[in-house]
Amino acid sequence: MRGNIMNKNKQAMKLGEISFGAGFFAFVVLRIAHVFYAADRVISGDSWNIFLQFKGLTMINLLSYALIVFSIIAFIYSLLNIVKE
Repeated sequence: MRGNIMNKNKQAMKLGEISFGAGFFAFVVLRIAHVFYAADRVISGDSWNIFLQFKGLTMINLLSYALIVFSIIAFIYSLLNIVKE
């Protein structure tokens, strides 16, 4: 019985590490994409184009921050799962 709990703890910890690593990697990739997107955009006088560019930057920001929050929550959940048992 004790060995089964240890295996479950190892699996939960591994899942937390993987999800945290994947979320952090995606966060870094989206931050780099944000820099290139902001550097490559051409600002014209057309207000619709400026709105679409701003909307794209905002979505990249929101997605990257959502990923980092998700990865932190997944890591904390895996730690709490280990402590609980």
